[in-house]
Amino acid sequence: MHPYSTESVVLKSQPLDKLFIETNSGFKKERKTVFAKKLAEEEAIRVVEPEKPSNTTIAFAISTHNIFMVFCMFIHGITAGIALWHIVMTYILLYFDNIDFLEHYRILALPTQCLFYFLLVICMVSACDRNDIGYPTRRWVLQSLTLQTGTVAVLLYLASLICSLSAAHLED
Repeated sequence: MHPYSTESVVLKSQPLDKLFIETNSGFKKERKTVFAKKLAEEEAIRVVEPEKPSNTTIAFAISTHNIFMVFCMFIHGITAGIALWHIVMTYILLYFDNIDFLEHYRILALPTQCLFYFLLVICMVSACDRNDIGYPTRRWVLQSLTLQTGTVAVLLYLASLICSLSAAHLED
């Protein structure tokens, strides 16, 4: 090389066991092994504590609706059981004289009527919920007329509510 030349000799950089990390006060030296251990510890903490998914409003509404549907299926069975029990008890008490019938039946009449009416209202709401009667389409009406949907259940519960209310004053 010529002594007056502007070219410089380029030296290859040598790998170091240190990293230079920029901080607020400047650069800081740190060994690669120590830095790798710190990164591994931070990663382990992130893996151990996964983020819990937050429950959204729509997920809460859907889960509440599913619970309501399961509860209503139970209520449908209870209502049918109470209706059957009421019929059987009435026929059993009919074998007594009229005075004895009224004396025994009046104890059962009002609580049974109130419970039955309350359960019928819940069943009516459940039946209307299962069959979207708020937005009837032509197809839905045709299926309802040919008894292919659960609209019959809505009509039967409505008739039961009317009969239950009309018989309430007779049982007093």
